[in-house]
Amino acid sequence: MPVLHADAGAEPAQVPDPEPITDAVDGGDLDPMEGAAAPEWANSPTLEAEPLAAGGHLQHVTPTSSGYWGVAALVLTIALLVQATVWHFDRVINHMPILVPVLQNACQLFGCDAPTPSAVGRVGITQSSLVRTTPTEFRLDIELINRANFAVHTPVAQVTLLDMDERVLVRRVWPWTQRLPKTLVTGQRVGTQLLWSMTAEDADRVARYVVQLNDAG
Repeated sequence: MPVLHADAGAEPAQVPDPEPITDAVDGGDLDPMEGAAAPEWANSPTLEAEPLAAGGHLQHVTPTSSGYWGVAALVLTIALLVQATVWHFDRVINHMPILVPVLQNACQLFGCDAPTPSAVGRVGITQSSLVRTTPTEFRLDIELINRANFAVHTPVAQVTLLDMDERVLVRRVWPWTQRLPKTLVTGQRVGTQLLWSMTAEDADRVARYVVQLNDAG
């Protein structure tokens, strides 16, 4: 702005008041935002998003895929439980024998081998008799029965011979004379024999015998 120098004694210059700016339409005051040029971005055309082309890298996690992971986790959990039960099989069936057929079916499903339960405490002796067939030979006739509600290992017999004073003459596990199945099913009865020989002196001292059933091997 140029600098104006007033002469001494001169009256100050009269500056006319600026005329108010009026609306060209109705004469009212102009809104500061009205009449202003709209920014270019306000009048730019609206862009519509295009769908992702096939082969794009954006992946969506759908409820279906989540369901697959849930089923896989459930199957893996069941498999681990079956494996743990197999490891502690005898301990489990002692408390819950009803789980034996369930475990056997589960092992068929998952391709594992269900162990056969122990015979101890499940196979009993219905009858037995000891016969001295010759001065040095004995024969034990015995009948076994599986009292469990599932198949068990066929046991072996440990025979103890005692004299009149309850002293042990011999304690041994003799093999069954007859070939027996590897397992005994529920309620199965098996009759078999044991044969062995002793010296004539020990044979004359035999007064009593005791048979105990143990697991084979």
